[in-house]
Amino acid sequence: MDTASDARVAGVRFYSMDRSGTTHYHMWRFNKNGAGTSQSWNTSLNDTRGIILAGVEAAAFNDAGYQTLCGSASVRNPYK
Repeated sequence: MDTASDARVAGVRFYSMDRSGTTHYHMWRFNKNGAGTSQSWNTSLNDTRGIILAGVEAAAFNDAGYQTLCGSASVRNPYK
């Protein structure tokens, strides 16, 4: 949810780590609908090398691009 009435845009993306320890960052998704709004997307992760960890990052963007990383969380894959 975009909670601030400012010129920034809220963005979220998934990241994953494969069995070799390589981190893969997936495309950013943006909520450009303004303050007080939220948005949802259907997505999935698939990696033939196996996914041992998956996480999400949230950030604020301005016209110049990435501005502030607002949070990050990850969880280990129990089925690895």
